[in-house]
Amino acid sequence: MIKTLKKGPCPFRNSTKNNDNIVWCKPEKVCTVEYMPNTLDALRQPVFKGIRDDA
Repeated sequence: MIKTLKKGPCPFRNSTKNNDNIVWCKPEKVCTVEYMPNTLDALRQPVFKGIRDDA
């Protein structure tokens, strides 16, 4: 699915300098994401739950 949505270079003017492993996509899909509880460093780990049909 990502291959069909893939775009060219970064669309943002001030982006990170290391874009080697980043794939930019057209924003045409909507997904559900849940988050694990905060870690000791206050980080929240995202968990991909699936693509939604209501987009």
